[in-house]
Amino acid sequence: MLAYARGECGEACQRALYTMRQVRKALGKAAGEVERVLLLDAGRPPADSAGLMQDYAGTHFLLVDEQVRRRWLGWFEVEGKLPDGEIYYIDPYGNLMMRYRPGQEPKDLFSDMDTLLAATGYH
Repeated sequence: MLAYARGECGEACQRALYTMRQVRKALGKAAGEVERVLLLDAGRPPADSAGLMQDYAGTHFLLVDEQVRRRWLGWFEVEGKLPDGEIYYIDPYGNLMMRYRPGQEPKDLFSDMDTLLAATGYH
């Protein structure tokens, strides 16, 4: 699971982190097959990065620079924008599988992830 945040990790970012953590926990034994990544398009770590890393232990926090933004983030654009707090499912081969708008119910994300893992033989 991957989420994107522009600037500081605001409300949409925090919701995405929470949702990804809850979905992964709900997977039980299959949780080990799923990684959580937050792309921070801020140029520097957020002011509360230590708290975020503690609250969402196990999540990979990656800072995005201009080169990465130009080369890779076009994948995730909707109408030329990168919405804060969207969550993406990306398969082990780097294929974008699903996109979830901010505020979508965690149970929907869990159901889809459970189905994807079952279809690929991961549980």
